[in-house]
Amino acid sequence: MDSPLFSVILPIFNRSTALIKRAVNSVFSQECDENWELIIIDDGSYEKETLNYLESTVFPENCTVSIIRIEHGGVSKARNAGLEASKRDIITYIDSDNEWMPQYLRRLVEEYKNSEIKAVYTGWDYVHDSGETSYVFESRFTMAKLLETNFIDMGVYSHKKSLYTKYGGFDEKLTRLTDWDLLLKYSHFHEPKPLDIIGQKYYKTAKYKRISNTTSIKYNRYMVTRKYTTYIKPTKKILYVLWHYDQLSETYIQWEINYMRSRGVDVEVWTESIIPASPVDTDIKIHKKSLKETLNEVKPDIIHIHWLTIYAKHLPDLIAY
Repeated sequence: MDSPLFSVILPIFNRSTALIKRAVNSVFSQECDENWELIIIDDGSYEKETLNYLESTVFPENCTVSIIRIEHGGVSKARNAGLEASKRDIITYIDSDNEWMPQYLRRLVEEYKNSEIKAVYTGWDYVHDSGETSYVFESRFTMAKLLETNFIDMGVYSHKKSLYTKYGGFDEKLTRLTDWDLLLKYSHFHEPKPLDIIGQKYYKTAKYKRISNTTSIKYNRYMVTRKYTTYIKPTKKILYVLWHYDQLSETYIQWEINYMRSRGVDVEVWTESIIPASPVDTDIKIHKKSLKETLNEVKPDIIHIHWLTIYAKHLPDLIAY
């Protein structure tokens, strides 16, 4: 496919000039020559500093910047206005109190050249009040993990605009966790690809007026989980690494697997021996590729190995996983 084109959605509400400039300049500083547009949505700001910035700033001529003003309705309404106005194929998001790393869009270009990919997320640096940073990244995506807790920040999540067209945007009835809600909705249909890079710096400080600092979370969490627990079951996936399977003589293994499945665990098997000596019928999914390929394909939460010799033989692949 041709190089992807990006829409960058930036909602603003009564934010200081210094913070807005930091976020906007991080977009302008991208190591990416691809065509992109920046959409700034003013969510009904009334503080003079914010209004002066929006009214007086002259943006570079070679950048496409749109400013949309709406009545105050919250971040979901603002982002939805940006989604509706977007004219590019890939949607990205940045908050006014964070900043992107220079390579972020360039690395996304490389990923989205694969036409099968519908969404991507990266890691980010969590910047503490002390100035110290912690890298945050979940390398293996599962819906079960996402339902337990949101490990993806909106500032490092991107998706095809077609997801918005097909499934809708942010839930404007929620006052918190709107990003988590959208991630669950889109990921149910198209799991995002994890990309292990630092996509942004996320500044966590109580002195800024973040939604997460000012709005209660409990009711919103209830509203989100009520939507998705009906069709997302948070189960563990176990990959059994065995010498040979399905093998008639090793009934203790089958007993174990049957018990695991009775407890709601998703079980698959990798076998070293392609043809067992005494095969029996089974409905368990059996993998016969290399163990490394199987681990990358299955992405198990737990790897269960019965024999130390098998463990020792495949230790490099297990450690790499």
